[in-house]
Amino acid sequence: MVLERSLLEAAFTLFTLMKYDSTTLKQPALALINAAERLIAQQGVENVSLLDIAKAAGQANKSAVQYHFGSKENLLKAIFEVRLEYINDRRTEMLNSLEESNSVTIVNLLKVIICPPLEMVGDDGIHYYAQFAMQLVDSQYAQAVWFGQANFQGTIKIRAMLSELTPHLSREEFELRMLFIRELTFGAIRIIDNNAIALLAKKRAKSVPANLIDQTIHPTLEQAFGIAQMILAAKEDFSQNS
Repeated sequence: MVLERSLLEAAFTLFTLMKYDSTTLKQPALALINAAERLIAQQGVENVSLLDIAKAAGQANKSAVQYHFGSKENLLKAIFEVRLEYINDRRTEMLNSLEESNSVTIVNLLKVIICPPLEMVGDDGIHYYAQFAMQLVDSQYAQAVWFGQANFQGTIKIRAMLSELTPHLSREEFELRMLFIRELTFGAIRIIDNNAIALLAKKRAKSVPANLIDQTIHPTLEQAFGIAQMILAAKEDFSQNS
C-alpha cells in the first residue's frame, strides 16, 4: 500500500514537472488538448469534466486525461505550453520588426501582445484559444497554470516597454488600464465568435466565411486598438472613477 502510494506520488510529480510541446505529444494527447480547449472556451473551466473532454476527443478510455496528463491542471498547462510555441515565436518576430523599423509605439506594442493569440483559430474559423485563455485567466487555475509559467516572461517584457511609454501612469493605474484593454479586445472577439457560431449553425456551414473576417473582425480590432491607445494615453485617473 505504501509502495503503491509512493508510485502514484512519483507519477503525479513527473506529470507536474513535464514540459509539453507539439513535437513530443502523441496524437491522442493532442486530440485531448484540442477538445479541452474548445469545450472550455465555450463552457468555462469549471463546467467541463475530464469525461466530457475524453468523449469530445473520441477516446474510449474514460480516464484518458489522467492517463496522458495526470490531472486537469496539467492538461490546462499542456494547452497553454503547446499554444505558446507559436505565440512566443510570433511575438518575437513582431517585436523584432518594430525595433528594426523604429516603430515601437503604444498601439504597435499592444498588437504584439494581443494579435498572436487571435491568429490561432480552429478549422471553423473560431478563436477557441483566445476564449480558452479568457476563461482560464479568470479561473481557480490561473495562478498555477497561467501566471506561474516561465513563458510569461515575454509578455512581461512587452508590458514593461508599454509602461516606459506611459510614464504618467502609476503601476496600479497601468495594470487597471491593461485589464480594460484585455476585456475590450477579447470581449469583442467573443461577441463576434458567438455570432459566427450562430451563423454556422443556421447555414449548416463548416467554417466562417472569409468575407465575415475581412468585414467584421479586422475592422473591429483596428477600432479596438485605437480605443486601447487612448485608454493608455489618457491623463485622467481611471482608478478613482471605477
